[in-house]
Amino acid sequence: MKRIHIVWLSALLLLAGSARGEDWPQFRGINASGVSTSSKKLPTEFSLDKNLKWSVKLGDGVGCPIVAGGKVFTTAMTGEKTFSVFAFDAASGKKLWQKDFETGKLPRITPPNSHASSTPACDGQRVFVYFSTLGLLSLDASIVHHGTVFFNQDDDLSPTLFAVDAKSGAIKWTAERPDMLAGYAVPVICEANGQTDVVVSGSGFLKGYDPATGTERWSSRSTLRTMMSSPVVRDGIIYLSSQSYGDEKRTLKFALLEWLDTNQDGVLAKAEIPKEFWSRFDVSDKNNDGKIADGELDTAFQSAKNQAGGGNMIQAVRGGGRGDVTKTHVLWNLANKSPSNIVSPVVVGQQLFIVKKGGLSSSFDAATGKTHWELSRIRNIGDYYASPVAGDGKIFVALSAVLAFANTVIAGPRVDIIIGEKAPALERLAADELSNQLKRVYEAEVKIASTAPADALHVIFVGSPDTNASMKPFADSWPGGDKKLTDQGHLLRSVTHKNKPALLIGGGSPVATYWAVAEFGHHLGIRSMFFGDLDPISPPPFKLNGLDAVLEPMMRTRSWRFNLTSMSDAAAWSLSDFRSVLRQLAKLKFNRISVEFIAGAPFVHFEYAGVKRQTVMEPSYSPISVAGDTSGRRAFGGAKLFVNPAFAETRTYDERISAGQSLLRALIESAKELGIVVSITTSPAAFPNEFASTLGERDGAGGRASLVFTPKITSDSKDERLKGLVKAQWEAYLETYPALQEFDVSFPAKVSSGNSLGQWLIESLRERSRTIALRTWSIEEFGNQHQMVLAPVSANGVEAGHSKRLLLFSLDSTNPALPMMNLTTATTTLDVFSKSHCDGFEIRTSGIGDADLLAYWFSRRGFGENTSLEQCCREFVDPVCGDGVSDRAWKAFLLSDQTAQTLRTNSIRVTDFLSPRFFHFIGTSDEPPPSWWGSIRDDYLNAMNEMYRANTRAREGGRAFTLYFARRFEFAFEYMNCMEAVRKAGIAERKIDTSTQIAELEKAIESLNNALNAMAAVARSNSDRGLIAELNEYGDRPLKRKLAEAEEAAK
Repeated sequence: MKRIHIVWLSALLLLAGSARGEDWPQFRGINASGVSTSSKKLPTEFSLDKNLKWSVKLGDGVGCPIVAGGKVFTTAMTGEKTFSVFAFDAASGKKLWQKDFETGKLPRITPPNSHASSTPACDGQRVFVYFSTLGLLSLDASIVHHGTVFFNQDDDLSPTLFAVDAKSGAIKWTAERPDMLAGYAVPVICEANGQTDVVVSGSGFLKGYDPATGTERWSSRSTLRTMMSSPVVRDGIIYLSSQSYGDEKRTLKFALLEWLDTNQDGVLAKAEIPKEFWSRFDVSDKNNDGKIADGELDTAFQSAKNQAGGGNMIQAVRGGGRGDVTKTHVLWNLANKSPSNIVSPVVVGQQLFIVKKGGLSSSFDAATGKTHWELSRIRNIGDYYASPVAGDGKIFVALSAVLAFANTVIAGPRVDIIIGEKAPALERLAADELSNQLKRVYEAEVKIASTAPADALHVIFVGSPDTNASMKPFADSWPGGDKKLTDQGHLLRSVTHKNKPALLIGGGSPVATYWAVAEFGHHLGIRSMFFGDLDPISPPPFKLNGLDAVLEPMMRTRSWRFNLTSMSDAAAWSLSDFRSVLRQLAKLKFNRISVEFIAGAPFVHFEYAGVKRQTVMEPSYSPISVAGDTSGRRAFGGAKLFVNPAFAETRTYDERISAGQSLLRALIESAKELGIVVSITTSPAAFPNEFASTLGERDGAGGRASLVFTPKITSDSKDERLKGLVKAQWEAYLETYPALQEFDVSFPAKVSSGNSLGQWLIESLRERSRTIALRTWSIEEFGNQHQMVLAPVSANGVEAGHSKRLLLFSLDSTNPALPMMNLTTATTTLDVFSKSHCDGFEIRTSGIGDADLLAYWFSRRGFGENTSLEQCCREFVDPVCGDGVSDRAWKAFLLSDQTAQTLRTNSIRVTDFLSPRFFHFIGTSDEPPPSWWGSIRDDYLNAMNEMYRANTRAREGGRAFTLYFARRFEFAFEYMNCMEAVRKAGIAERKIDTSTQIAELEKAIESLNNALNAMAAVARSNSDRGLIAELNEYGDRPLKRKLAEAEEAAK
C-alpha cells in the first residue's frame, strides 16, 4: 500500500491503459460520463425482492461503489473514527477483503454528507481511495493495467491538480489553481481538435490541462462561484450544469458566520480566522477596517482575479482550445432554475438530462440547449444527491422509478377520489385537500368523482356511509355499535376494492372527515404550520394498504385566541389572512377560535341615553408610516403606509365601523365553513370614551385603559344607568353578529346569582330567541396548582365544576414582541388537564409566528397522542427539514423557554414598548439594567446560533421554518441590547451626562435597527409587518427624536 498525504475533499480520475466495457471503474463510470456501454438489457423495476442480486450492510457513507475486474469496491465509516475499504465478488456478493484505517481527529462536515464521501477509482491493478485525514491510498487489486491518477484538490488554501503514477504513487506533476474556492468536480478527459486534455471545472473557470506536463492549455471564464457537480464529455463537447449560492440568502454566508464568527457579532475579525487564511482575509477586507462584514461576506476569500458569482448554469463548451476560449468555444449557456448544486448531468443521444431536489427533472437538446422539458416531477420527491446514469436506452435516478429515455417523464400514480354525489361542502373541501396532497407529494394524476371507474388502480373513498353511497359496501369496515365514531371521530382504513388495495378516509361528521384527510397528510410527512404546509423530504412509498387508524378526541374543544388589539397580532389581518390561518388551524384539528378586542375597536355601533358612539379609539386600525428611513422597510414592499387592508380606504367613523363589521361577519362565516366555532372575547363593562358622560368616575387610566371608558363597579351595583349601558352594548353585538355562537367575557367582579350586573347580562341573553354560550375567566385549583380556565356562566354564576370548561394556556403574555416558546408552561398545562376534567383548552398568544411547534403538539395531544414536547419536535421538524435538524432546533427552543421563565419570574411587562409610554417603563428608572436582562440576551444569542446551525443543515424547503426562527432570535437579541441602552441613556440624561446619553441612544437606535432588519428579512405575515411598523412608530422614531434633542442640548 502506498499513499500521498493530501488534505481536504477531492475527486479521482484514472487515465487507464484499458478498461473492460462492462466495468464501472470510477465515479459515474468511464470518464465520469454516467453512461453504460453494456449491451445487456437492464431492468426497469427494483425492490428488496425484485431484481436484487445481493446486498450487504456496510456503515455510514455517501461515496459510490465501483466495479472492476469482476469485483465491487466501496467505502464506509465502520466506527466513529474508522474508515474501511471493501472488496466484494460482483457475482455473489461474497466479501473478498476489508481494509480498516484509523482516521484520527476528523474535520467538521455538514449533514447529509459523510466522512466517507469520495468514490474509489480502479485501473485494474490498484484501487485508489481518498480520505480527508489519510490522503490518497492505493490498495492492491488482481489485474495490472498501467495508468495515471489525476487527483484534483480545490480548497480555500492551496487548490492544486495532481498527476500521480498509479503504480508507484510518485507525483508526476502538479498544477496550482490559485484562484479556486473549495469545489468537488471530478476531472474528465476530453479528446478534441487532435489533442487530449484533462478538464477540470472550478470556481469561475473551466480549464484544460496537458495530461503529460500539467500545463494549462485553455480556460473558459464561464462557471459559477462554487462548482460541486462534475462535467461530462461527449464527442469532444464538455457539458456542465450547476447551481451556486451567491446572493444574501445563500447558506455559505451563514456558514462562514457560524463556523468562524466566534463572538457572533455578525462580522469576521482577523483573529477569528485561521492564520492560513490571513492573506485571503486581507484581500476580502476591501475597506481595510480589519473585519469582513456586510457585502464583503458575499465575496469572502475569493481571489481578486476571480470574483465569480452565484446563480444557475447549464452550458456546452467545445474542447481542444488554446488560451481564453470564453468567446470562441462556449456553444450555448442557459441560466434557469433547473440545475442542482450537487447532481451532475448525463448526456445520451442528443439529450442532456438533469435532476434536482424534489425529484424535478429537465431535459435539453445537447447541440442547441433547446428545452425538451423542464422541472417535471418524477415519481418520488425528496433529496437527490446521486447523479443520474444511463444504459440500455434508460436513465436511472436513485430514489426514483426508472425513467424511459423519451421526451416525457413517467407520471405519478393515478388516483381516483370518490365522494358522495351530494357530499357536504366540507367533504368536497376535504377531497380537494386530499387531491392537493397527492399531487404535491407524488405528482399523482387525481380525479374526483362520485363513482369509481372500472379500470381504477388506486381508489380512496372520502366521507362516511351516510354521505357517500360508494362506502356502503364497506359497512363491515366502518366502526359501529359501541365503537361508533363520535362527531369528532375519524379514521384511515385500508380495504379491498375489486381485488385491489383501497382506502377509506372519513369521520363521524363532515368536519371530522376533513380532519381525517389532514391526518392522512400527516402520515405522508406533511406538516401544517400557520404560514402554510411544508411537504416531506422523503415521503413513504405510495400505497393504500396497511393503514388502520381510528382517532377520537381526548380534548373535545381545541381553541385558539386571536388578539385584535395589536398590529403585531391579528389587528392588521385582512380577510384573506384570516382565511389562510383558519385553513391551517382546521388541518391541525382546532374547532374553535376566539377574537379578542377592546370596546374602542371598530366592530359594533350602538347608542344609549341619547349618546351615540362616534369614535374608533384603537390605534391598531389607523395607518402607520413606513416610508423614508423606516427600519426594516423591505418588509413592506415599497408601501408608504401600513394598515389593515380592510381599513385602507376608510376615513370616517361610519366607514371604519362598516369595514370592521364586514370583516368580522366574513370571519365568522369563513370559520363556520371549516367547522370552527367563533367566540368574541371582550369586556361587557368597558365602553367607548364618549359614554363617560352617562356614568361618571373612570376606573383606572393610562395605557390601553385610556382608549376606553371603564366605570367603577361593585359586585352589588344598583346603578340602572350602568345596567342599561351594558345591555345596549351587548344587544348591539348580538344584533350585529347573528351567526355568533359563543361569547367570552371578562366580568368586573365574580359573577353569581347575587351579582346584579352578571344577572342582568344573563337575563338579557334569555331574552334572545337563540342560544349563545357564555364563558368567563376563572382561577381554579387542581391539586396544588392554580390554573386559569374559561368557565361556563349560568343563572347561578360561574360553574366551576362544569365539564365545558376550557383550560387557558398563555404562550407569551409578558411581551408580544419577544419569541418565547413557554415549553415549561405548556407541559404544566397539559399535566393539569389530566386532573381537571375540562372539555378542552384555549391557547392565547400574540401573533402566530412562534407558535407552530406548540400548536402541533396541542393538536396531537388533543387526540390522545402521548408524546413529549422533545419527541414532538423531532416528529414535527425532521420530516420537512431533514434528519438531525430537530436536535439543534430543540436546543434553541429550550433556550427560548428559559427566557420565558426568566421573564415570568421577574414579572417584567415591556408590552408598553409598543406604546408612546415606552420611556416611562424603560428609560425613566434610575436602576441600572438588571443582570437577568443580560441572561435573556445571552439566551437569545445562543438560541440564534443553534437555529442558524439548524438552518445550515435543513433542506431547502424546510428553511422556511428554521431561518424564520434564527432571525426571530436574532431580533430578540438585538431588542434586548436596545432595552439596555435605553435604560442607560435615561440614567445618563438625569445625571446630565449628555455625551453618555448620546452614545447610549445611538447604540439603542443601532440595535433596534438591526432587530427590525432581521425581522424584515423573514417577515411573512401582517403580524410580522405590524410588529416592525409599531416598533418604528413607538420605539425607533421616539428614540431618534430623543437623540436629536440630546445633540441639540450638547451644542
